[in-house]
Amino acid sequence: MNRRRGSTLLEFALLAPVLAALLAGFFSVSLTFVRTLQADEICRKAAEMAAGGADFNQTPVKAQIFDLYGGKALEERRGVLYVTHIVRDANGYHGTQSYELGKLGRWRSTAETSPDRIVELEPGEDAWFAELWLDNGSVLASVTPSELHARCVR
Repeated sequence: MNRRRGSTLLEFALLAPVLAALLAGFFSVSLTFVRTLQADEICRKAAEMAAGGADFNQTPVKAQIFDLYGGKALEERRGVLYVTHIVRDANGYHGTQSYELGKLGRWRSTAETSPDRIVELEPGEDAWFAELWLDNGSVLASVTPSELHARCVR
């Protein structure tokens, strides 16, 4: 009977690290999934607000973005949100308005550099781009990306 008990403890000792790694991986991937959904929600909301005429230089508008699910990361400067208005005329694409919130300089907006890769506009059409970059401070960096990127066009 004692032998069986020792064997069970040995099996548990060998299995415990595998289970702990599996649970940590599951937790890390799940957390990244939630953060990705939050980033997407911030982008959608920012594009809607911009298309509705919101001025992101004003404190109440910034507060609305910061109050969203993952917006605290922008307030704490662990990410950046670019909101850009692009117009296409006979000469091509050009930006008319641009707002930035968060940690500027680390990530660049692709909306201003290559908007034609994101959306095709006919001459006379315009679009609002919201683009978000966030640090993903994950437990298992080898399993999940170190940064998240979301984009929305309206």
